[in-house]
Amino acid sequence: MVKATARKHVSETDFQGYGATIETFKKLQVDVVKRLWEKGYLDDTQARAASEILDIMQGLETASLKMSNAVEAFASPPKRMGPPAVAGLPMHLRDKWQKRFRHWIAEEGNAFVVPGVRRLEVVVRVVRDNRPLGKVEAEYRLPRRSMRAVLEASLDRYGEIAGWIRPVRLLEDCA
Repeated sequence: MVKATARKHVSETDFQGYGATIETFKKLQVDVVKRLWEKGYLDDTQARAASEILDIMQGLETASLKMSNAVEAFASPPKRMGPPAVAGLPMHLRDKWQKRFRHWIAEEGNAFVVPGVRRLEVVVRVVRDNRPLGKVEAEYRLPRRSMRAVLEASLDRYGEIAGWIRPVRLLEDCA
């Protein structure tokens, strides 16, 4: 069974006093990646990749916030540690960042869905920001029903880097 994503399920009382709209409340109740997995649109490896990506991104954001007032945040970290926020990650997340996340993010940051729109950007909108696929397509003016293939390809690539699945070979590579 796939580990559930780390998204907190919210209740209406969580929003009292903040003036959140019912649309915001509904958006935060539904975990897009979990729903895609439950409907069979994502396989277990893709769901695992999305969960790990989310865990690392949340860890980096938390570490960045903790370090924002620290003097050490402005000092250069040792070269093997990466950006200052990485030094603030728990060891198990730091290891995942080192072995796969940083390689995945470098590749995805250089892959384009359409000119001017990086694949990393749209995948993060779904995995971290919990945006439905159709809304991401509309927001970035992507072809209708294209986002699922983009998400699947990106999560598959993470799984390949992690060693959970074998790399897909192109037909011309087999000749």
